[in-house]
Order: sequence, then structure tokens, then C-alpha cells
Amino acid sequence: MDRKPEVPGAYKVFPDHAEPCVWMVAGLLGYRICDRDFDCEHCPLDAAIHGAHGGRDPGTVEEPGEEAPDWGIRDGLAYHPVYGWVAEAGEGRVRWGIDGLSARLLDHLTEVVVPPSGSEIAVGKFACWVMDDGELVPLRAPVSGRVARANPALGREPTLVTHDPYGDGWLLELECAGELSVQPGLCDAPERRRRAAWQMRRFHRDAAAYLRLDPAIGPTAQDGGERLPGLRRMLGRERYHRLVFALLR
Repeated sequence: MDRKPEVPGAYKVFPDHAEPCVWMVAGLLGYRICDRDFDCEHCPLDAAIHGAHGGRDPGTVEEPGEEAPDWGIRDGLAYHPVYGWVAEAGEGRVRWGIDGLSARLLDHLTEVVVPPSGSEIAVGKFACWVMDDGELVPLRAPVSGRVARANPALGREPTLVTHDPYGDGWLLELECAGELSVQPGLCDAPERRRRAAWQMRRFHRDAAAYLRLDPAIGPTAQDGGERLPGLRRMLGRERYHRLVFALLR
């Protein structure tokens, strides 16, 4: 990573040519140097953060007893592995909304575009669109069915989708062929968390790859640079949404 000239008198902690861990870039760790060339798939620290095993790398700076992130996935619901949660809504309908992970990624949402009642949607196909920070982001359907109605509250307050994704921010109610128990491809909350961990590992790794190539990114952490801002700001709108698109496809 290209670095800015050192500030006179600044205390430099990063060794020359060292790179920050992707979890440090993401803001979860205060200080951590990557010594595996961003091979996150085989990193014991990455596995420990995701709860893949009981042990923890002694180099982490997490508080004792702190659990691995749950990525905002709520228990007691059915999930598509990527496309959000679904729940029985009565009268033969299924209610669909985005999950907590997507809500965190799309936290600059300003508008929701929904299909008209009576539209047929298919699992894995584009069914809704949200405007996030000026970018139109497509959302794929978690199940197949006919649109019974859209959430009327979203026309007045679209930010409910991300501020209250499991409550007043639901997207659509669908008439499906059969109950949720017979819908293909759904999973429970623990499985969705495992998938979310894999998604965010990929997201952070790809973000770090962008940042390594960006000469505008200067020193970070306690090496004389400014405190790391959010990934959205660091990457810029276009690159940030490119990674989100890849994550939600």
C-alpha cells in the first residue's frame, strides 16, 4: 500500500511494507497486521472471529467473553441464504424483508421501488429496488409467488427498510404455492449467520484489495494517520456498491 510521507514527530507503529488486517479495516479490531497475504480462508484469527471454532487468536483485541458478530440475523425466522427473511403473514401469504446484514450495508437508503400487486416474482430474480446513496440496488426474491401487496409505510418512510428490517420495514406480502415449510432453498438463523460470516469475510477481503491499490489511502491506525473512517467513505460510492452488488447477487 502506498503511504503518505510521515508527519514530523508522528509515532509510527506499523513496520515498513506492513498491511492492516481486513478486520482492522472494517473497524472490528483496533490494531492488527496481516501476515498471511490476505489469505483469510486459512487464517485462525478470521475463523475465531466468525466462531468457526472455540479458540481465539491471542492477537485479537476483543474484550474477554465477547461473542462473534451475529451480523444482525434474528432468531426464529426462515431465511434465504442471501436474499432476506420470510415469515407467514396469514391468509395464505408470506411476508418478505431484508435481513440485518443487508440493512447494515444499505444504510444510506432513500427510496424503495416495488412491483405492482398481482405481479409474479421468482426466487432469485429481481423483485424490488432500493436507492442507496444515489445508486439503484436490485433485491432478489427469496421465494416465488404473486405480489399481494407492498408495505404501504415505505412510500412515506422508506428508511424503515433498514432501520426496522424485521418489523415495520418489511417489503412485500406474497401469495405462494404452499407454506414456508415446503418452499425450497430456505434456511434457519444459524445457517444464515454462517453464510453472512462468509459474505462479510469476502466483502472485507475485496475491500482490502481495493484499498491496497489506492494511492490516496494513507497511513492508518496508530502510525501517524487519521482514524479509519467507514468502508463506504474509504472506498467511494461506486466501489462500495460494486462490492455490495457482488455480495447480494
